[in-house]
Amino acid sequence: MNVSDYLASRLLNGVFRNTAYTFPDTVYIALYTSDPMAADTGQEVSGGAY
Repeated sequence: MNVSDYLASRLLNGVFRNTAYTFPDTVYIALYTSDPMAADTGQEVSGGAY
């Protein structure tokens, strides 16, 4: 499973730099028509009521 670059850096900072990770208040999910990769470079679905 891939994680975003943002989450990966936060988790690494928490493990190796003893930095507290604060969970976000809101989590969003996106639909893609292609593989978004870790850097979020995929094509996100647009239009409709999604």
